[in-house]
Amino acid sequence: MRGLSRTSRDVPPFCIMDGTHTLRGINVIGLRRVGFGPKPIAALRHAFQMLFGARQNLKLAVERLLASGEPTPEVREIIEFIRASKRGVAFGPHHSGVDDADE
Repeated sequence: MRGLSRTSRDVPPFCIMDGTHTLRGINVIGLRRVGFGPKPIAALRHAFQMLFGARQNLKLAVERLLASGEPTPEVREIIEFIRASKRGVAFGPHHSGVDDADE
């Protein structure tokens, strides 16, 4: 979470949250620091775009993501996190463009 952020919803793994309940992107710098390579980061970016790039029904977005191919273990972790959420998941930005934070 960035400074002055707040949420009462769950924030998926690998994501950066900004403002109120708003996911801004994948924490690319943090992932690189812990040793993630380009392929897992690209898969996470793609998943983020499909799930949070536009306001949509998250359950349907998860199904579309699963239908697009076999997810990587990291993407599977996000999907399982979303499915297990009891409070609801923070959502993507209001605008259509998604920015990868910390790039």
